Amino acid sequence: MKINNKTDFKKAEQFLIYKSSNHDTSRLVVTMSTACKGERYRGYCAYPTKPGKSAKGWRFDLAKGIFRITSNVNLRSHYPYTEEVSIGTKSINERMFEWITKEVLFNNKEEMLVFVLGHEVHHFLCKTKQLKGTGQRNTQCQANKRGIEWWKEFIQRD
Repeated sequence: MKINNKTDFKKAEQFLIYKSSNHDTSRLVVTMSTACKGERYRGYCAYPTKPGKSAKGWRFDLAKGIFRITSNVNLRSHYPYTEEVSIGTKSINERMFEWITKEVLFNNKEEMLVFVLGHEVHHFLCKTKQLKGTGQRNTQCQANKRGIEWWKEFIQRD
């Protein structure tokens, strides 16, 4: 795994390395940044493109089979901050459902970054078929659950 840490959050970087140590991350490039305008946070996991597609810049990595995760937090955001995170759904009737949410209190930007990293790493692990067992689908709710697990472990270690 190659890490481009454009932040001062060294604990988050070390935590990412620790949590990823049991997985094959040889085809993963992670960028951690504070370049997030207009949003409190943003994350993205880019999957490799099909061979033969023309690509330039970072997209060339995708054409070579490299996965890219970008995790950003906004330096202008104020903390502590409570986010209501979707972790599942429940059926109301045959055609309708409602979101199951969990409130998460982030005390600082580094905690938020760890949550975003956990969320995006979940997408990477699912796409590369490195997660086994029930409940390991590549959905936003499942990724949010992993982000919350990472966040909880991170604040307990701190």
